[in-house]
Amino acid sequence: MKCFFFLLLLIPILSISQDRPNETDKKRDSLYAIWKDGSELDANRMIALDKLAWDVYLFSNPDSAFYYAEKYYNYAKSKGLKRNMASARTTQGASFYLRGDYKKATKYYLLALSLYENSIDNKGEKGYKPGISSVLNNLGMIHKEQGDLEKAIEYYSKSLVIKKASNNKRGLAITLDNIGDIYFSEGILDSAKIFLEKSIELYKTIKNTDGTYNNRNRLGFASATNKLGKVYKKEGQFKKALTLHHESLIIFEKINDKEGISSTEIAISSVYLALDNKQKAIKHAKIALEIAQLSGFVKQIESSSKSLYLAYSKKGDYKNALKMIQLNRLMSDSIKNQQSKEDIIKQEYQYKYDNRVIEDSIILAHSEAVSKAQLEAKNLKISNGKSLLLLLCLGISLLVISIGFIFYRYRVVTKQKSIIQKEKEMRENMMQEIHHRVKNNMQIIRSLLRLQSNKIDDTKIVSMFEECQNRILTMASIHESMYQSKDFIKIDISDYLNLLVKKIAASHKLQNNIDLKLSIPNVKFKSETIVPLGLIINEIMTNSFKYAFNEQNTGTVVLELKEMGKREFEMIIGDNGIGMSKNEENNLHSLGQELIEIFTEQLNGTMERLKEPGTMFKMKFKEA
Repeated sequence: MKCFFFLLLLIPILSISQDRPNETDKKRDSLYAIWKDGSELDANRMIALDKLAWDVYLFSNPDSAFYYAEKYYNYAKSKGLKRNMASARTTQGASFYLRGDYKKATKYYLLALSLYENSIDNKGEKGYKPGISSVLNNLGMIHKEQGDLEKAIEYYSKSLVIKKASNNKRGLAITLDNIGDIYFSEGILDSAKIFLEKSIELYKTIKNTDGTYNNRNRLGFASATNKLGKVYKKEGQFKKALTLHHESLIIFEKINDKEGISSTEIAISSVYLALDNKQKAIKHAKIALEIAQLSGFVKQIESSSKSLYLAYSKKGDYKNALKMIQLNRLMSDSIKNQQSKEDIIKQEYQYKYDNRVIEDSIILAHSEAVSKAQLEAKNLKISNGKSLLLLLCLGISLLVISIGFIFYRYRVVTKQKSIIQKEKEMRENMMQEIHHRVKNNMQIIRSLLRLQSNKIDDTKIVSMFEECQNRILTMASIHESMYQSKDFIKIDISDYLNLLVKKIAASHKLQNNIDLKLSIPNVKFKSETIVPLGLIINEIMTNSFKYAFNEQNTGTVVLELKEMGKREFEMIIGDNGIGMSKNEENNLHSLGQELIEIFTEQLNGTMERLKEPGTMFKMKFKEA
């Protein structure tokens, strides 16, 4: 399975050697050429930017999608086109949504909503309704993901009103589906059925002019039908549930939607499991797992392996059940690994808090017991012998109770501490193993690239392979630093950057007498900062080592990093080599230059060329 993922990663890179760019590359280059052509109509240039952001980059590289959407926004703003500005903001919101940053996604969607509300529609009226309803639907999706279902339904309902007024059937069907899904997750099954059935009926009415259905509407119909099947399964109407699932499966197979097929096979398996038909449950879950593994659908692998574990367990096949629960936990860890370290920290603080509360309660209980005993002892002196004996027994009983309470709480605290310590050690080991494996996998990819480049005679292509290898080396070094340290969230940039620069220098095998002037403070950065920063340094340093000293025997490569204020940094990087002519600088449109611009934008930074001998840059940025 892992080898399959590696091959997926290598396909776009290895295709360079065949001198036949794929369709995505052709489309990207064509759109970029239109955007750069100043003689093109404004509308065509904006369409090119919009398609670059949405069609080319959004689902493969959301960072680049944001970058081109920002260019689209600025260009539309210079022309006073609010609807186009709103479209660009919507794409930026989607780029953050796909990265799971719902706070920033909401920010950009609200900016888009405001622009659409102040735009003029095709009839000359204020408020562009299709755009408004689309953004409201997106905001509903965000609140649904965050678990704020009441707010999600509020946004969906607002979107629904606009879509009804404009007779937007497909939009209506999508929103009805979303609302039905929320009611299902809340266990309000009657309402879920009503909305999903309305969605399905609407999809049936949306046809092409020749009476056929397009794949987008088929996909929506199949998805809503599959969800309705889950509602009936929840109600115990298994026959009806199977009918609906098989109906949606036929459509997913017709349009070749692998994710839909896998999800539906899992749903069918769960129905047969509820019917105690273990053989059929295993059959359909196996189909789902095979498709999910071939396509790399992590959530479907997790769900299908869980279904197989339950079915094998019921069947008494514990060997296969064990394999499936191991796969399920691996996939669950893969989904959750981003939060693991934060969870450890939260547990540690919660333990300290709980422990302090328990200690305080023990001390208070003991103090109260002692005070009561002292009070009783005082009263005993003035009581008769019988009362003295009775009160003494009462005091001893209270003391015994307090001692028992203290002992009980001590055992609870000890047990909790032991559990938390074990979980902490287990998660730390898991995080260390994850970083170690990622680093090893990247080294494998780098080795494969090197082997492939050895079979190529074209020096230009070989050079491109070497640049790719160095970029992979940069990222692998980050994971290496993380698994070697005890902090899996931040790493010391002094250690990391010193090692990185030396590795880049060693990879170029320079014959010249080149000095490295490095000045890096001992501060720690999160991976959100160190990854783009490391890649920027790799691009500039590689350029220096390759081109700066071709005509001279000595020189200096500089990397200086200074903290200017709270979370604000300044970096001086470059060389005192032969430098670039003005003409070379103006015509520089390499992939490396584009990457530097994208990563600088990602760091909310600025980059400028310094007027000094050689090629020297100054960058200012903020640590995430």
